[in-house]
Parts: sequence; structure tokens; C-alpha cells
Amino acid sequence: MRVDNRGKLISLLTIILFVCVFLSAIGLKGCPFLRATQVNGKVVDSDGAPIKGASIYMKGEPEEVGDFPDEALTDDNGQFHFIFTHHDGDILHNVYLSVKKDGYDKYERVMEIIESNPVIVLKKK
Repeated sequence: MRVDNRGKLISLLTIILFVCVFLSAIGLKGCPFLRATQVNGKVVDSDGAPIKGASIYMKGEPEEVGDFPDEALTDDNGQFHFIFTHHDGDILHNVYLSVKKDGYDKYERVMEIIESNPVIVLKKK
């Protein structure tokens, strides 16, 4: 009877990769080849009032860099938080940002990744 170790090896590698991504996502340096980056911000209306439930979409620039969540929603205070992972060697300077909320104009722009806590103003339609 032949023993196939490929399945065990693939399972072990999958577990190791999962642990590395998890540790990187929570900000620990668990894997030298993955880095977690967090982008926080706030969405307000033209009067400065927070907008709850706005949809935030982000992707890397260039698009193939980074593993982004599909979407984030703003909380009661208009705050949003994105945590994404990318390879340590990838150069990620910018992200494409899109914000949508019913009753407001869509907001789109390319944002520098080092910009801290941007405040995004949505204009009513």
C-alpha cells in the first residue's frame, strides 16, 4: 500500500499560510513576507454630520497589489476601517477609494496610503 504525503503537505502549507495571514492582519510580524496595513477614515455630509451606512470600496494601485476586503460600511459616527494584507516587497503608495450612499453623489479618488484618517465629504443629490 502506497502512502500519499502530498495531501498532508498541502494541508500543512495551507495552515501555515492561514496563520501568517491572520498574524499579519492583526498587526503581528508573524510572517516576514506579508504586511498588514490599516486605513481609517470618516464620511460626513456637507454640514459635517457623520453619515452612517456609507459603502466604502478600496483596491490597490496598481490593482494587483494587496488583498482587500470587498467592502466596509461606516458606523454610527461615520467612521470606517480597512485592514488589508500585501507582500512585504510590494510597493503600495496609493489606493483607489470609492464611497457610495443613497441620496448622495458618488465619491471617487486615488488616495495616498500614508494619508491618515481622511475625512470624506459627500454632497447630497
